[in-house]
Amino acid sequence: MSWKINPSIYWQKSKWVAWIAMIFITFACVGMSVSDGKAGTKGKVWQERSENQSPVLPKGYSPLPSISGLVKQLRPSVVNIFTTQVIKPRKTPHQRSPRFQDPFGDFFGERRSPFDMFERFFDFPQREFKRNSLGSAFIISPDGYLLSNYHVVANATEIKIKLADERSFTAKIVGGDKKTDIALLKVETKKSLPYTYLGNSDQLEVGDWVIAIGNPFGLGHTVTTGIISGKDREIGHGPYDDFLQTDASINPGNSGGPLFDSSGNVIGINTAIVAGGSGIGFAVPINLAKDLLPQLSTKGKVTRGWLGVGIQDLTDELAENFGVKNKSGVLVGQVFEGSPAEKAGLKAGDIIISVNEKKVTETKELTTKIATIPPGSKAKIQVLRNGKKKTFGHLEP
Repeated sequence: MSWKINPSIYWQKSKWVAWIAMIFITFACVGMSVSDGKAGTKGKVWQERSENQSPVLPKGYSPLPSISGLVKQLRPSVVNIFTTQVIKPRKTPHQRSPRFQDPFGDFFGERRSPFDMFERFFDFPQREFKRNSLGSAFIISPDGYLLSNYHVVANATEIKIKLADERSFTAKIVGGDKKTDIALLKVETKKSLPYTYLGNSDQLEVGDWVIAIGNPFGLGHTVTTGIISGKDREIGHGPYDDFLQTDASINPGNSGGPLFDSSGNVIGINTAIVAGGSGIGFAVPINLAKDLLPQLSTKGKVTRGWLGVGIQDLTDELAENFGVKNKSGVLVGQVFEGSPAEKAGLKAGDIIISVNEKKVTETKELTTKIATIPPGSKAKIQVLRNGKKKTFGHLEP
């Protein structure tokens, strides 16, 4: 007997089997999802350390301390500066004094663009325009005195400052000194403002940790850290260059902002960077600013003292001849007639070793210290004369 299979019946049975298989697979997948979901609600895959649980650290290892608490304390005293300068139009060629008597000088000497020719004949008016710039400053007293860089606020017609809490004030320039790039500002306020404490930059050592806070590129309060990477730097800014060098990131807009030590005291005013350099910034030592603050606050400018001597650094030969160790001190080569030095009794051959009990090692250091002493005030100068120390306490630079 032969068996015959009905194709239609076979297809119907196969279809039912397929449907049953699909239903089974679907329920299995749903069951897995529900199981995973329940497992997720019971506990996290990752582990979190409890508040009272200390990390297990290798023997002898100590984690780096956070400075967030110190930064929270310092930020309110640092402000962002927004200045406005009115740029006046330059004079047209026929208003300027000619550089040459040559009648063709207007075309070949003074001309800067083809449009100058039209200014010459039609005298087109040029309009004034405003230029805005950014910088930083820091509050040094609760009644609203601030320190910044001279170049940040020089020639500004309007100075606005903004605190970390978004309060804004209009500031005025009380005094400024271009040669040291220091400016003293003041805002009027009825409430006490958060302020910084000024430290002692003479005590800094290369390798000490520092913190810079400022307004780089207009981004607002920004904190960077680094170390003092050099001292007594000359960068060609002026005759009183004595900058601190740091690798704490300083960028355009940081100028005028504070450089703090690890205790939160201001030890410098961030001033300059090396063009194209990375990790090289410079700050004015705060002790230099402290010496000038009395004159800036009362006179608005700095009048520098004058000692009236010709000086030179000690060479190895000179140090040996005068019996000076480590070439420390400045040799007086000449005393000018009628000078404060002559009146006090200084003589050629004296070696100046300190001014107002601050050690002097080289000529730049001596000129800087004398320059910060207001004329007419007393100065105490110690010298070596014939190998013996002698003090002059009534000099009036």
